Amino acid sequence: MKILKILSLVLILNLHLTASELFLKKNSFQILCYHNVVDKIVDTKIMSITTDQLIEQFKWLKANGYNIINIDDILKAKNGEKDLPQKAVLLTFDDGYKSFYTRIYPLLKLFDFPAVYALVGRWMQTPLGEDILYGNTLRPRELLLDWDEVNEMIRSGLVEIASHSYDSHHGIIANPQGNLQPALTTLKFDPKTRRYERVDEYIKRVDFDIKKSSDVIYKYTGYRVRAIAWPYGAYNAIVQKIARKYGMNLTLTLDDGVNTPKDIAALKRILIGNASGFKTFYWSMKEPGFSPNRSLFIDIDDIYDKDAKKANEKLGKVIEKIAKLKISTVVLKAYSDVDNDGFADSLYFPNSVLPMKADLLNRVAWQLKSRAKIDGVYVRMPLSAFEFHDKKFSVTNNKGDIKKIKQIYFDMAKQSFFEGVLFDITQKTDYTDAKTLIKTADILKKKMRYFTKEITLGVLMDMKRVFSLNKNDLKKILTTFDHTFIDMKTMPKDKRASKKRLLELIKKVRIFTGALQKCDFVFNENRGDFLYQSKLLLVNKAVNLSYKPGNFVKESDGAKLAALIDLLSLKDSPFE
Repeated sequence: MKILKILSLVLILNLHLTASELFLKKNSFQILCYHNVVDKIVDTKIMSITTDQLIEQFKWLKANGYNIINIDDILKAKNGEKDLPQKAVLLTFDDGYKSFYTRIYPLLKLFDFPAVYALVGRWMQTPLGEDILYGNTLRPRELLLDWDEVNEMIRSGLVEIASHSYDSHHGIIANPQGNLQPALTTLKFDPKTRRYERVDEYIKRVDFDIKKSSDVIYKYTGYRVRAIAWPYGAYNAIVQKIARKYGMNLTLTLDDGVNTPKDIAALKRILIGNASGFKTFYWSMKEPGFSPNRSLFIDIDDIYDKDAKKANEKLGKVIEKIAKLKISTVVLKAYSDVDNDGFADSLYFPNSVLPMKADLLNRVAWQLKSRAKIDGVYVRMPLSAFEFHDKKFSVTNNKGDIKKIKQIYFDMAKQSFFEGVLFDITQKTDYTDAKTLIKTADILKKKMRYFTKEITLGVLMDMKRVFSLNKNDLKKILTTFDHTFIDMKTMPKDKRASKKRLLELIKKVRIFTGALQKCDFVFNENRGDFLYQSKLLLVNKAVNLSYKPGNFVKESDGAKLAALIDLLSLKDSPFE
């Protein structure tokens, strides 16, 4: 097992060398996201680093030739007025802590570094001696700086103020189970009326908040903000449009990666958190946004129970086991096929097309994010294999069916929280040709995008389909989608035969530039020695591994779970 982990690490490091080419791209830049700075971390519920850590990071940036830029630099580069320097970095700080004035601002002056500081309007307007609603707990107003200090820093020319919402840095009830989710991107659920907020009510609420955030900062500084940092990094197309309406053309997310000036509508940031030691900071700067994918497939059917209490107990067990795995992604099957004919006949989210089996998708996805600390939750759905009253939908030559499918995906985005969608075309009934698949996926993404951030699109198909596709169609699929999950459920159990088949599969994929790194190879229980197969994949630089159990809820915590940890865990990744 140790050899497998060492081999995996070596391959990851080799990929880092090629990933560095990202920084050769003209006008590329990175953004760092900080919060509080303290001499010693005592309250771990407030995201903080120490003053010594910040000094160490600033010194490293200076010594290694990084150029600290400001918003003007980005806008001028976008307009073609000037180019950004090599190794450009924008420094951003969120929330409005007093430490920005007492600890960070003196360092900015010492290093001559500009920075962006995002303020929460409601917090700043709260009088001294009172409490602010910090997330969903009360904190003293004295934790924050005051307007005189804000104006002094603005006058220095080093600090630009941004919005961090007016009163949306907290969660609101998002589902019948009572989960609290980001206020700016969630339809509020009322436990008394058992009703979700209407879309028009939601738009009116977030419009008021974003406008007021700008008005409050203008009132106290005479300055109209040009940027907004989304609380918790949560955003969608609706709030982006509203932000532009009030002059905030730059929006700051917590998505990973490198930016160019054309990305100003959703700029990616590297989050510097409590556990961010120098090693993590170093790797984040060298290879932002890069990490091999390790994923687990979960079927919500296995969690569901008519008794809500029993369903919650099952979910709790699943969360506990997944947390031990240290994986990056969970793929949730969000539909039910009661008659097992390959067509979805009920869904796990409120929608206006098919029956809802239970309102569970939002709950399960959020628990995975908040409790199991999963980076990415993907929803597994049919492309068009839906049926209602024995009528089967089709994406070809049927505008009525296409409209219903679009509505299903719109409702899913409206009612759920996820980072990606995996179109399941493992059924013979749910695939026509690559052109139709790609076109339909793009239509559905645009429909979902209204209520989501920039999500990942993937496709799930089995090995037989990969081998049956002609070269042109396979290339279109592998190069168009962010991920292609290949289900190896037909892999021979015999070790020699499985090795031969797997090498043929790798050869089939790797002829297309970059395709192997975008493929996720899905192992199934009882289909040969998957630890040996994973080693073979890693040797051939296929680093994305997935596991699809029969029923993860019922699987024991013994030898099988230990084997899965060896297969899937990212705990030895250099990013931790």
